[in-house]
Amino acid sequence: MGDLIPTLDVEKGMKTDDQYNVEWCLKWLEVVETELEVRPLIYTARWAYDLFLKKGFEADLEKLFEYPLWVASYNSGTEPKRPVKQWGEWTVWQWSGSGAVPGVKGKCDQNWMAGGQLESLRIPTACENCCCMECTCHP
Repeated sequence: MGDLIPTLDVEKGMKTDDQYNVEWCLKWLEVVETELEVRPLIYTARWAYDLFLKKGFEADLEKLFEYPLWVASYNSGTEPKRPVKQWGEWTVWQWSGSGAVPGVKGKCDQNWMAGGQLESLRIPTACENCCCMECTCHP
């Protein structure tokens, strides 16, 4: 099974200085990627991008757009109606914040991703016989 890769939640608690926010996000993403050897996701919605990141320097925003996007856009259908277009594509789409899951009390977020992508969002684990993340013990 394994844990899902880390995700930076860009919604609340950001400063009003877009460039500061972009630089802070890039630093967090860099540290996490270096330490865990996995590329983190960025979770945000169009409103949050517009409010906290949009006015950052173009070169720094381009670096941010290299990270996979988990977009929040609460709507029915087959695509987010409020995508963060600057990313070009999204990896995960949170389409509801009021779903139900058997055995869980209260509302739950509901997300969608293309088939087979879940494995690409897991942190690789080393088997007990290996000393590294790239297991070479098994074919």
